[in-house]
Amino acid sequence: MINFYHKFIPSLADRSTPLNMLRRKGVKFVWDKQQLDAFEDLKQAITQPPVLKMADFEQQFIVQTDASNVALGTVLSQEVDGVRRPIAYASHLLMAQERKASSVYELECLAVLFGTEKFRKYIEHQEFILETDNQALSWLLSHPRQLGKIGRWVVKISSLKFLVKHIRGTQNIVADTLSRMFEPSEVEEPVVACCNLTTTNFPLAFHDLRKLQLEDPELSEIRTRIQRGKKVVNYLLRNEVLYWRPKRSRKLQLGVPTVAREMIFSYFHDTLRGTFGHL
Repeated sequence: MINFYHKFIPSLADRSTPLNMLRRKGVKFVWDKQQLDAFEDLKQAITQPPVLKMADFEQQFIVQTDASNVALGTVLSQEVDGVRRPIAYASHLLMAQERKASSVYELECLAVLFGTEKFRKYIEHQEFILETDNQALSWLLSHPRQLGKIGRWVVKISSLKFLVKHIRGTQNIVADTLSRMFEPSEVEEPVVACCNLTTTNFPLAFHDLRKLQLEDPELSEIRTRIQRGKKVVNYLLRNEVLYWRPKRSRKLQLGVPTVAREMIFSYFHDTLRGTFGHL
C-alpha cells in the first residue's frame, strides 16, 4: 500500500530509510525501534491527508474489493486529474460461520456485499465502478441469477447502479492488503470495533466508558475472560477500562460499546469535520 500511494507521501524516501536499509545485500535483518517507528509512521501516513482525500459527490466513485480465507477488504476511491486517490478503507475479519463451507466465489461475493454496504452512503445516489480481480464473479455480477446464497447476495447488490470491471490482481493491491492484514491467530478471537480515541479528545458524554462497556455483551464477555486470567489477543484492561492494541503498535484504542458508536462517529465526523482513515 505504501508503494501504491508513494507519490502522495511527503519525504517518503527519508521516512522509509530504516526499512530500506534492511533490504540491502549482506545486511543482517534486525527489527529495532528505528524500524518500528518508521513502520508506524508510514502506516499513519496512508490513513490521513494528503494520501486520503475528501469525497467529491460530483465525481464517480470506485469500489475495489477482495477476500482472503481470513478477512474481507475494500477501498473507496476517486480519480483526480487521472490519478486514483483513496477516500476510505475498510476490512472485516471473517467470523466462524462465514468461513465454513465458503467457496472462493462466495468469499469474493461477500467482499463485494461488504464493500457496497460499507460505502452505501457514498455510492447509492449515482452509478459507480465496482472492480474485482475475480473474473467469474465479475461476469456473475453483470448477469444476476438466483443461484442460492450467492444469488441472494447478488440481488441485494444489484439494488445499486454500477459498472463491473475485472482487473488484474496486481491492480488490486490495496483491497488485497486489507483482506490479509490479520494474523491467523486472530481468527478465533471476538472482533469489536475500536477507534483511535484518547481521554483528551473523547466527548464528555462518554467519559463513563467503563459503565457502557459493562453493559455491552461483547465487551463484557472479553472483560470477564481477561479478569479470569485468560489471554485475549490484543485486548487488555487498564484502570478497569477495556482497550485494544494493534500488533506492533504502542497506541491503545478504546473498546467502543455498540450503543456509543453512532454518536461517537457523528461527533468526530460532523462536529469536528474529521474523517476516519481506517475502520
